[in-house]
Amino acid sequence: MIECSRPIAATCVFDVEFHQPAGERPVPLCLAWQDVATGEAQARWVYGEGPRAPPFLLRDDTLVATFAGSGDLACLTQLGWPQPAYHLDLHAEFRCLTNGLLTAKNSGLVHALRHFGLDAPDPVQKQRLQQLAVRGGPYSAAERDALVEYCRADVAFETALFRAMLPLIDGPRALFRGRYVKAVSGIELAGIPVDSRAAELLFRHWEAMRLRLAEQAGGGSGVFEGRSFRMHRFEALLVRLGVQWPRTATGKPKTDRETFEEMADLHPELREVCELRRVLGQVKVPALGIGRDGRHRFQVKPFLTTTSRNAPSATGFIFGLPRWVRALIRPHKGRALALIDWSRQEFGTAAALSRDPAMWQAYLAPDIYLEFGKLAGAIPQWATVDSHPEERAQFKQCVLAAQFGGGSELVARRLQVPLGTARQLLATHHRVFARYWAWVEEVTNAALLRGELRTIFGWKLQVAAGRRTNSIANFPVQAAGAEMLRVAVCLLAERGIQVDALVHDAVLVEADVGDIEETVAAAQGAMAEASELVLRGYRLRTDVKITRHPDVFAGASHPMWPRVWKIVNELSGEPTAGPKTTEEER
Repeated sequence: MIECSRPIAATCVFDVEFHQPAGERPVPLCLAWQDVATGEAQARWVYGEGPRAPPFLLRDDTLVATFAGSGDLACLTQLGWPQPAYHLDLHAEFRCLTNGLLTAKNSGLVHALRHFGLDAPDPVQKQRLQQLAVRGGPYSAAERDALVEYCRADVAFETALFRAMLPLIDGPRALFRGRYVKAVSGIELAGIPVDSRAAELLFRHWEAMRLRLAEQAGGGSGVFEGRSFRMHRFEALLVRLGVQWPRTATGKPKTDRETFEEMADLHPELREVCELRRVLGQVKVPALGIGRDGRHRFQVKPFLTTTSRNAPSATGFIFGLPRWVRALIRPHKGRALALIDWSRQEFGTAAALSRDPAMWQAYLAPDIYLEFGKLAGAIPQWATVDSHPEERAQFKQCVLAAQFGGGSELVARRLQVPLGTARQLLATHHRVFARYWAWVEEVTNAALLRGELRTIFGWKLQVAAGRRTNSIANFPVQAAGAEMLRVAVCLLAERGIQVDALVHDAVLVEADVGDIEETVAAAQGAMAEASELVLRGYRLRTDVKITRHPDVFAGASHPMWPRVWKIVNELSGEPTAGPKTTEEER
């Protein structure tokens, strides 16, 4: 997976300045490159010029280095040039070298240069020229010269950074991360097909829709006053419903998004309050970039989390918005989409990494939580989901709490049971999955002694003093999931399968309607290969949801969507039939 097919003969540092209107593909303005060995450097204006041959060595024995280079590589495609055979992304490698010591916010080019004691560009001047590129043309001769010089200077800075970092870089694994950034550039070019008309109506009337929802909410739970969430009313509602809500240190109900989502899952009668609070709290209109071709494009932003998972914008990525907004996703005529995700990826990954036979047996069973209960001797072997729903719910909450570092208080709250009962459930988890818990202790102790953790492909976490042991224990599972996704995405891209988006541990692939089943089978095969490679022989299952034109993606069946769509139609004065649901949701 990470071996070079032939020796690298030359190394070139490359950078592009480009203009990219929201939702559109990038438009290259100018580019610069430098041969690391010879120091030869060139810069060139390309905007508005006709096709020409690549001005630097894009041969199968050349390494091309960039800094956060998915946009730069996308510009190669836009220019009609080939992708480099070998690619190294200096931003990814800087994040890997400093992960756990520096935050993602401190991983830009200026920070990286200063970290190595190198000269760095003036941040204010850099931002001014970035804004000039963002503005788009036409450009005066002076502006063109300024952008070309800025691009040339960035390449010089990046070349110095490359030389400083080279002794610290794990070459083969760095090239694997570079392959992933190449694949990401294709995903960012592809984008997600959406119903442009429905999106335009929704976002044009977003603020008025929020006001109308607020008016309607006043007669429902009574928690809202206008658009404002009133804590005293919410507390009164919790008393009426008899809900034990998580509290802050001061005794007030927690109001973060994660708490609301968790409690709404446990108490469906609070789902409306959760959804309304999220929509009413969305002060700004979501900035979804939708191109003229009806495709939503976004930045994947790889390697920005501690575990190296992607970190796309919460408001600029459709999967970061409330679930019902996904009803805007709609394959274009003759096309189909498939969302493919690993089934219970975290549980299966934990079982594989720890080599816990009981845990793996539970993963392979038709239902993890029932199997856990059966292994514990608390549920008969003949039990089904229908015959023992309450027992299954108990073991499910126990698994989820244990897996993400939650304690007995979390289990007690989720199940509404005494603290003693929750403790007994967690003790059962430790007993049944004893090998897993021994592995957690081994990993934590080793990380504290060595001061670092590493994944199979070398993503590193520096374990600084004071880091919570829960985050240390959770790192191997989450980081392995990220590695798994990277392997799968590389395989999909290199096998010609179009990937439109990455959604945590899932991929959204696209194909012609007549080819979608074959594409899904190939994609599932690649994802199985990826899991087997990362988990050293353990293969995870995948789940699939297919959407064919003219249906819309999951979301239209969400109870909030018809309500929002009705308001939007009333506000627009252009009533439509509204989106349909997918075949799987009917």
